Amino acid sequence: MKVWQRVVEARLRKVVEICEQQYGFMPRKSTTDAIFALRILMEKYRDGQKELHCVFVDLEKAYDRVPREELWYCMRKSGVAEKYVRVVQDMYERSRTVVRCAVGQTEEFNVEVGLHQGSALSPFLFAIVMDQLSEEVRQESPWTMMFADDIVICSESREQVEENLERWRFALERRGMKVSRSKTEYMCVNEREGSGTVRLQGEEVKKVQEFKYLGSTVQSNGECGKEVKKRVQAGWNGWRKVSGVLCDQKISARIKGKVYRTVVRPAMLYGLETVSLRKRQESELEVAELKMLRFSLGVTRLDRIRNEYIRGTAHVGRLGDKVRETRLRWFGHVQRRDSTGDVVAIMIPEHKGRELVLLLERNVTVNMHITIGTRNLQKYVSRTSVVFVSISFIVLMIISLGWLVFYYIQRFRYANARDRNQRRLGDAAKKAISQLQVRTIRKGDQSSAECLDELPLDYDLAVGGVALNAMVQSDDVLVGDVTGGRDLGVRMVGLPQVLLDSEPITEDTLLTERSELQPIASSSSEASLTAGVGQYDVATPTDTAKCLPGSSLGHSNHGCTD
Repeated sequence: MKVWQRVVEARLRKVVEICEQQYGFMPRKSTTDAIFALRILMEKYRDGQKELHCVFVDLEKAYDRVPREELWYCMRKSGVAEKYVRVVQDMYERSRTVVRCAVGQTEEFNVEVGLHQGSALSPFLFAIVMDQLSEEVRQESPWTMMFADDIVICSESREQVEENLERWRFALERRGMKVSRSKTEYMCVNEREGSGTVRLQGEEVKKVQEFKYLGSTVQSNGECGKEVKKRVQAGWNGWRKVSGVLCDQKISARIKGKVYRTVVRPAMLYGLETVSLRKRQESELEVAELKMLRFSLGVTRLDRIRNEYIRGTAHVGRLGDKVRETRLRWFGHVQRRDSTGDVVAIMIPEHKGRELVLLLERNVTVNMHITIGTRNLQKYVSRTSVVFVSISFIVLMIISLGWLVFYYIQRFRYANARDRNQRRLGDAAKKAISQLQVRTIRKGDQSSAECLDELPLDYDLAVGGVALNAMVQSDDVLVGDVTGGRDLGVRMVGLPQVLLDSEPITEDTLLTERSELQPIASSSSEASLTAGVGQYDVATPTDTAKCLPGSSLGHSNHGCTD
């Protein structure tokens, strides 16, 4: 029978078109769409500082009060073929039922009114009836929204919403339905003083500040704090139902996590796709979830186990990420809906939009040129990528700053080391110069002079030069020359030169006696210093060569050295 009912329902849906104000049991529609439409409408009126009056109508025993003759009439009026009407009549013919109670079961009795309870065809048949009954009184969505027998009537003024409520009551009750006076409630958004209340046939309708619409709590002030608390309570109720499984130590953490994701989490996430959660409210949900997971795994806060480890053990992600995931999934579902193909979103400045609204309210025709713009970049740029790029930039800045500081520190240390080295070299040079033995040659001193052979005019007789004396013709080390190079300490002293007689001196008459020069040992790294003055004697025959008194320190053909 169930299969046959589903076959009939599928064929009826192909030929019957239900109004867009009906959200119940319709394809590609759910309670989320109705809740979102109501929340958006309330939010827009709060932003505009305008009053919005809402009446939530409830029908008494809606399924059980539908007259059978009214059902056949609505089916024929909706365009259902007569053969399908006869098929449904055959299902309801001679229907009998019993009532179970505490003392037993009653006898069977005939059911001649209402729809079958538990039938797969009943929800769609009720939608057909409501579509035909409300054809004359319903307004466009979201001013009128229906979810099966739950009806919302909205208006900008209290008088208008009261008038619409009376019209609905008359249209429904004249066809066999009845409006519940006790469950019908009235709520005013952005209420001002003295707004009054709504009456139904002279009876005052209950006025509330919050209403539980399709399982989601809607508040007149636009807050969602109570909705979050109710979601937490619903999660705990679901957790208690399966606590026998979640608290069993013999069951693995993976199975517990799967049961939690299947039973508990849907109750906590219901309707949150339409709510803008703050950080504090999101934290309340995550704290409640972590308490459930800790109880399920037998872990307390004294164990000092991190939350990430608990989530990883149970294979349960963060609740805030799951809320955003369900919100995006529902948004994609809305985008793929066939009925939204002609919907165009126009983004205009606020002041310009107010002008257009005023013109439309005055029934003035407004012609607009719509240009397709670029899509929102937030859809293509993920928050993870932005965070990664920001962190990378900060790390590079820190590395560059560290390298710059290190470079200047090294440069400062190198400059200090160079200054210390120069001071040390200067002190060593002064000490070496102070230890030199200097001897002064007086004019006419024949005993300590050595007459040298004729030298070239361009020869610089500086200490450390290469010995080019034609008489010597050897590689003997000269005064002040220790390693074949010039010694700086001796060069600074210098040696006097004296002019010789104009007569040439021959090699046969010149006898030279020299003692071998020994360098002074030094352990320093600057230069090896020698006491080049006064460390050898020269014997000169007086009959063959003489040094002229009054010699100068300039260039000459002959020189006398000490």
